[in-house]
Amino acid sequence: MLAIATADGRTASTAGALRALGATVESEDGTVGYIRATVPVALAARAATLEGITHVDVEEPVGVPDPTP
Repeated sequence: MLAIATADGRTASTAGALRALGATVESEDGTVGYIRATVPVALAARAATLEGITHVDVEEPVGVPDPTP
């Protein structure tokens, strides 16, 4: 899962470019320039260079410790 920041006014077009690349866009918010997308590992580096993207971060699941004593 990638958290992606986009340039002003570029969220929708960037989300479309990600979909065309093979990503699944989970959510997008053009008011803050944010996209959350699942991108195949083999395409992640290419996705990060798409026009309109200003920052990419990998969202990693946070492990929860087993509460069993």
